[in-house]
Amino acid sequence: MRRRDFGLGLVLAASAPRVRAQEGAKQHRIAIVIPAGAAVVINENSSDALRRRFYQSFFAELRRLGDVEGQNLVIERYSGEGRPEGFANLAREVIGRNPDVIVAQTNPVALGGPRGHWHNTDRLGRG
Repeated sequence: MRRRDFGLGLVLAASAPRVRAQEGAKQHRIAIVIPAGAAVVINENSSDALRRRFYQSFFAELRRLGDVEGQNLVIERYSGEGRPEGFANLAREVIGRNPDVIVAQTNPVALGGPRGHWHNTDRLGRG
C-alpha cells in the first residue's frame, strides 16, 4: 500500500504545474531636492505651471523607462526650505539615505552649500 501511495504521489507531483517564486523587481530610489518651497510640490499635479510641466515630463520619462512610483520606484522628496545655510546639512541627510540617484534642482543645492558636501560622491551629474 505504501509503494502505491508513494508512486501516486510522484505522478501527482510530476504532473502539477511548477510554481516558481517570482523574482522581486529591483526597487529604485530617487531623491529629488529643491532649494525652497514645500517638498510636496515635487509632483505632476503641482499648482505651479512650470514645476508641473517639468515633473510631468520627468515622471513620464521614468514610466517610459519602466520605473513607476509606488511599484518599483520610491521618490524621496526634500526641500532646502529657502535657507542656503541649511543646504550642507540637507546634503548630508540625503546622501545618508543612500538613494540610487540624486536630482538637485539648482547648483547651490547640488553643491551642498558653500563647503560642497556632495562633490565627493559619484552620484552627482552636472549638466
